[in-house]
Amino acid sequence: MVKSKLIGSIMMVAGTSIGAAMIAMPITASKIGFALSILLLLIISAVMYYAAILVSRIYEITNSSSTIAKMAGDSIGKTAQIICSAATLILMYSLMVAYISGLSEALNELTNIGKTNIIIIISTVLFFSLGLSNKIFDYYNRAAFSLKIVFMFLMTFILCPHISTTNITSSSIVISDSLSVLSVLPVFVTSFGFHAGIPVIFKHLEMDHKQYKKAISYGVLLTLAIYVIWLTITFGVLSVDGLHSSDGSLSNFIALLSSSIKSDFLSKIINFFIILAILTSLFGVSSTIFDFSEELLKDMFKFNNAFVNSFLVFFIPMIFTIINKNLFTKALGLAGVALTIIAIFIPCIICIKKDSKMYNPIALCICITLGVATVVGEIMIFLALT
Repeated sequence: MVKSKLIGSIMMVAGTSIGAAMIAMPITASKIGFALSILLLLIISAVMYYAAILVSRIYEITNSSSTIAKMAGDSIGKTAQIICSAATLILMYSLMVAYISGLSEALNELTNIGKTNIIIIISTVLFFSLGLSNKIFDYYNRAAFSLKIVFMFLMTFILCPHISTTNITSSSIVISDSLSVLSVLPVFVTSFGFHAGIPVIFKHLEMDHKQYKKAISYGVLLTLAIYVIWLTITFGVLSVDGLHSSDGSLSNFIALLSSSIKSDFLSKIINFFIILAILTSLFGVSSTIFDFSEELLKDMFKFNNAFVNSFLVFFIPMIFTIINKNLFTKALGLAGVALTIIAIFIPCIICIKKDSKMYNPIALCICITLGVATVVGEIMIFLALT
């Protein structure tokens, strides 16, 4: 039973991380090249792992499994709780908008029934599933994650013979301008964005700190390994120029990867992989919003209903996605800033306030520096788009 819960938690960490941000990663990484992208992934994975361990230490001291916002309110003050709650909502709903938008694009390539219809169908099915039982999503996530790994191996097997070392070498370091590294940080940080779901993982493991640390360690390492393989394939097959030509569009990226070896079969494999990758993230984020809204409704209105919570989870992002169906990359960038507040800034401030023995000063400085750089990167992207 313990082993089963650990495996489920590892899948929650990796499944929530490996999703829409992974698909956007090669397009974003083309701004800085293959070598710098791998180096950044190593740094970010270490920082995000350390930030998750800080939350575990806070749980140990407070003997709590509340949301990060609730802990911020108890440790720092009401203002911090409001900021953290707002950041959590922005993060979760930005991710949901990105996932539903990306899912509608990928499914439309296979079914051609229209993005709006797909968005409504997905939201309705998942609304009823989550409303009936949160455990259903755990089973959905396990099935989708397992299938995703199968399709990833299939895709890797087909694409590997077409990897060109020349493409990777020529794409090693490609910096379009002096601020390129900062501009890729929001999507890269979001690629390890499981932190808002930590309370769900912690409760799933029945507040077992040892199992929690194992789940985070294995989940982050698995995520990192898959990202390195994914970037090696995409840079090796398409090169940096090919990735640039996708123009930030998910549909264009799928078409480019498929046309690179002229295979309809590969096109379907890529589509299924992307659908499953987005679904695993969507399941993790949905459970987190459900948990967050449940606590919020209990605290503020002394009210709780599973179907009301499920409605809040799916129908708000559904409306935004129907209004504008091309929010994939933009929503991920916004999520990166919100994640930085929740996963890095708030835990660091709580630890500084609580006890200096809880953290390593050098590691904490690195965490905060990465957080500041990520926010600056998103501001740059916003200014460029306006």
